[in-house]
Amino acid sequence: MAAQDDGPARERSDSDTADPGDVMQDLGRILGDSRELLGTETRQLVRNAVGVIVFAVVLGLLLVTVWLALVAAVVMLLQAYAGVSPALSLVIVAALTGVLAWLVARGIGRLLHGMTYPETRALVRNLVARPESRDTE
Repeated sequence: MAAQDDGPARERSDSDTADPGDVMQDLGRILGDSRELLGTETRQLVRNAVGVIVFAVVLGLLLVTVWLALVAAVVMLLQAYAGVSPALSLVIVAALTGVLAWLVARGIGRLLHGMTYPETRALVRNLVARPESRDTE
């Protein structure tokens, strides 16, 4: 039996030109696969983000527990070795905690200021101001 020749109307898959129908089918498959991959990765990202949030909350609770234990230890040390009353010990520890909280808040403020794109805002401000100064000349 002789091999059947489809002639020039039928393109070979290894030729330089491809059938537009095949290209569209391939493009459809690629887009479908990309959509499926994006969906799968998005679900995994959401799952991981929820896990990170849960672990962060648990870590926060553990750190608060450690902090409370340290506060209790300092209060007991002040009472035992300095002879300070329990009420005054709590006030001293609360004041120290307030100072630490203030320092942390200042650190957060500095970090937030760095996140406001100060150089970009200054550049945009200068670009916006330039046309006005040109109009007055």
